[in-house]
Amino acid sequence: VFYTLTPVLLYLSYSVIGAGLATTLHFSYPVAVILIMALFFRARLTPRQAVCTVLCVAGILLLYTPGERAEATGMAIALVSGITYALYIVLLGRSGLRSIPPLVVTFWVALFSALGAGAFAALTGELRLDQGWQAWAAEAGLGMFSTVLAMALFQEGLFLCGEVRAALLSNFEPLTGVLIGIAVFHEALTARIAAGIVCILLSTALVSLSRREGGHALAPD
Repeated sequence: VFYTLTPVLLYLSYSVIGAGLATTLHFSYPVAVILIMALFFRARLTPRQAVCTVLCVAGILLLYTPGERAEATGMAIALVSGITYALYIVLLGRSGLRSIPPLVVTFWVALFSALGAGAFAALTGELRLDQGWQAWAAEAGLGMFSTVLAMALFQEGLFLCGEVRAALLSNFEPLTGVLIGIAVFHEALTARIAAGIVCILLSTALVSLSRREGGHALAPD
């Protein structure tokens, strides 16, 4: 349910506010993961994790430039999409599915997500089948690489390193987008983008090199 709500809410926010602002608000989910773990699982935030969180948020804010439109409703929808993804991460980590192969978990999550998103699209009159082969090919590529492969790898990583580390390390996603834009589409590397890259790299380096934290990353209370 939460995995289904995440893209639905994020795509809805794109129609109201700029993509950069919406994506920035969505990528607040590592902070949401930390808060959920602290509030509901009595976990304590370590100083190292606090520094990583600040660097992570700062890097994301530097990488994305908010658009001109910033309606409160669109901002709220984008922020909620980050919260629903954080709930998905926490529930997955606490689900007891570690013994099941990642591709099996991915299959069932993707199946129920497709059914949920399809039902939502049908009920709102947005389900479209006559898109042309280019759109179907693009969606097939997104489904294979950005969904199936990404989900399987993220789930395995989450089971190995814990919810908070997985959430923070997954913030390589906007960094990857920026680097591809620079290398493939010859976008300019500004001082702002460079500072954002450095912040995210420092955040992921700190959280990866931590040795005192347990499997779920947050120290027990």
